[in-house]
Order: sequence, then C-alpha cells, then structure tokens
Amino acid sequence: MTNGMRVHRYQPEMQPVWDALVRGSVKPHFMFARSYMDYHADRFPDASYLLERDGRIVAAFPGTIKDSSYHSHRGLSFGGWLPEGAGLTTAQTLAATELLVEELRRLGLRELIYKVIPTMYHERPAEEDLYALFRLGAQLLKVEPCTAIRLAARGKVGSRRLRNQKKAARLGCRYGRSQDWAGFWSLLTARLRERHDVQPVHSLAEISGLVTAHPDNIQLFTATAPDGALLAGVVMYMTPQVAHAQYIAADPVGLEHGALDGLFEHLITCCGPTHAWFSFGISSEEGGRVLNEGLIQQKEECGGSTIVYSSFLVPL
Repeated sequence: MTNGMRVHRYQPEMQPVWDALVRGSVKPHFMFARSYMDYHADRFPDASYLLERDGRIVAAFPGTIKDSSYHSHRGLSFGGWLPEGAGLTTAQTLAATELLVEELRRLGLRELIYKVIPTMYHERPAEEDLYALFRLGAQLLKVEPCTAIRLAARGKVGSRRLRNQKKAARLGCRYGRSQDWAGFWSLLTARLRERHDVQPVHSLAEISGLVTAHPDNIQLFTATAPDGALLAGVVMYMTPQVAHAQYIAADPVGLEHGALDGLFEHLITCCGPTHAWFSFGISSEEGGRVLNEGLIQQKEECGGSTIVYSSFLVPL
C-alpha cells in the first residue's frame, strides 16, 4: 500500500461498483461497462484491477493477460486508468501505476502494454497517465492515426464529398436511424469479404446482444433509396463526448450515387448539437506503420484531421 492506495483484482461481485465508477469517470465510455467487456471474456479472459484509496474505489483499470504480457485491454480499442469523476492527481496516478507495475511483476509478467484513451474522450484534460508512463520508462509501441472532426471547428469539406452529397440528393436518398440490423450486417459482411477477405469483429448475434444492453450507445443509421432499398449504413458508438463510426458499408448502387457521403453529412449535422467530436476511426495497419492513404484522404475530405491512438510498452 502506497499513500493509502492499493490495487486489487476485479471480481464479478464488484460489477455494481465497477459500472458506477465507469459511468462517472473523467474518461467515460460504455465499452468499459461490464456488460460490454464480458461478452467476449471467453476470448479475452478478464484480468482487470481496481484502485482503492483510503478504503474507497477511485479508479478502474481494464486488462487482460496473454502469455507473459499484460494488456489494457486486448479486446478493446483503448484502455488504461479510468479515474472517478474527481480524477486523480499526477502524483496519485504515478503512485497508482507504480503499484500496478509491482503487482504485475509479482505475477511474473514481462511487460505492460498500455493503450491510451484518446484525448477526445476526456471530459477535461486527463493525461496524468502519460506522465506516469514516461517516468516508468515506457517505450512508444504504436501510433495509429484516427480522423476526427471537432464539431465546433470543422475543417474544409472537399469538393468530391460535396459532389457525392449532391448525387445522393438527386437520387432521393433518405437518412435515419434504423433497426434493420440483419440487413445491414449482411451488407457489411459481404463488403468486408469482397474487399478484405475478413469478417466483422462482431457477429450479428454479438452486436444484437450489445445493442440490447446499450440501446442509446450503439445505433444504426442507414441511407435508403426512395423505394426503401438499403444503400449504405453506419453503426455509431455514442459516448458523452464522441460520436464514433464503428462500422461502415455501402452497396455498389449506394457507392455510385454518393449515399455514404450523404449519410455522413446527415450524421455530422445531427451530432453537432449533442457531441463535441465526430470520429471516423483509424486508417492504418501494422500498428500505424502502414498508412491507408486513400482511406484517410476520404475521411479528411469530410472536414476531419488526425488524433492519434497511442500504445506504450512498459518493461517489467
């Protein structure tokens, strides 16, 4: 115990405490709720920690273990310390991270892989963990560019995007929230198979279960033709700060008539009053070492620019 603090492993009976802390965190995201994290616990066995200070839980740390490495968190896009709403001071965060490192060393683990929560998800500046990582000799492992729009200061929209929006308008595209998850998942699966020979990270059954658990956070929006045919769709992950496009797909007719550009413009406009950021996700492979220039250009032409997803390795 250091400065009245100690770390201990999360146990299932602690779910109410964990979820309450996540909801009120200075870095809130529904992906850290147990109902989201635990759906793939068979693939990513949980090894999360809670930080206690003076007898009270003040932070959570989502984590998994693979071989001799501890990850925060292998099944999530990012992780790391989730302090309560009041936050942790820089000194407290450093002490907490030192305690966690001591515990991981005690377990005989070799390294800590720390995926930093991007700044756009912070309700106020909360990068104390970056300083702690520096003090512990962390090595920069990945830098992945994510295209995002600060909705109060959107960048210039490219002429190609504007032309596509006009094409969608001429076709009579209709935009709105949809419950046609099966139809969109069929389209998404086909497009991913054709273009990349991969499957969606979530199956239809998995995403349906997550939507049931988080109906306000996981939403499907579609572009349809005047006859109701599905042309394009986007699955949005909604958090207090960020509207994030998690899955994107369009059929050939939708692509030809600019349905996806029209749908994105509709979403960006609708999210302006409710969110600070609109995120298109990352456009790189191999930990950021390979940039998909065509993909990131399309996103930047929507008025976006780069926020990075950073990962660090702390030798233990």
